[in-house]
Amino acid sequence: MRTSRPDIGPKTHRTQPSVDAASKFGLKRLDCDPPVDICWGTNDQKSALRHLHEDYRFGISASGYWISRYRGVDHVMAPGRLQFAEPGETSLCAFDGQAEASYRVIVVSPASLATIDEEIEGRRSHPPHFRDHLVPDAPGWRSFAHVHAELTKPMSRLESSSILRGLIADLLIRNVKQSPRPVKRHDRGLQLARCFLNDQIAANPSLAELAALAGLSPFHFCRLFRQAFGLPPHAYQNHLRIERAKQLLRSGYPAAAIANDLGFSDQSHFIRHFRRQVGMTPQNYVQGWLDSG
Repeated sequence: MRTSRPDIGPKTHRTQPSVDAASKFGLKRLDCDPPVDICWGTNDQKSALRHLHEDYRFGISASGYWISRYRGVDHVMAPGRLQFAEPGETSLCAFDGQAEASYRVIVVSPASLATIDEEIEGRRSHPPHFRDHLVPDAPGWRSFAHVHAELTKPMSRLESSSILRGLIADLLIRNVKQSPRPVKRHDRGLQLARCFLNDQIAANPSLAELAALAGLSPFHFCRLFRQAFGLPPHAYQNHLRIERAKQLLRSGYPAAAIANDLGFSDQSHFIRHFRRQVGMTPQNYVQGWLDSG
């Protein structure tokens, strides 16, 4: 007889990204700097999988639970907990098949993680070491679930790099290092980066390219840009694009052409950000504009 699932984590129906019902696994290589893979999937069968990690893996259970054997110790992987695995370690994941379990994972190469850690520390350091395999952290779990869901959607290189790097930096600071050292403000470099975004509204720069323009590491550039201008770089870029899109819509330009001309990944990417910033779809915005005229 099957036993009921223990109450070992928060409810998850609002935060997990959608997965095609016909598919048990999804994988996406992000077009960003550093190069990162995200994967997600479900398992409703009794099974056990042993694997060797060649990269750093950060993961969560979006729903359900399973047993993860890591460094010779069994851990219960469940919602509300963050999972860390390091290169060179092996894991054995055992699913009991009594209930569907879904997972969300971000895979980062050692070189990429070392780069981000060096930006935080301000100097070259030893490879990041995560003492604990599982960390109870409900706010961190919710942040991870939200970012992972966003990364499955179409977005620009700047947007994916910014939100991904922010998440990884937060994981490092909270679980490996102390808070980053304060750095000197680079007002002129930040202004150069902002001018570039203003003047090249349809461009698709990477986070590393903008940070180099400002003379900062990507981590410190994101932090200082937000302090100076109130928004992270990708959100500032999207704000500029949506404000320009509103002007073009009022002039009669079709939404599909605007999405392409302003540098959005596709029309759904444009509509998603337009609705988030304006509170309605482009079509409703145009109709409201015509009605008010």
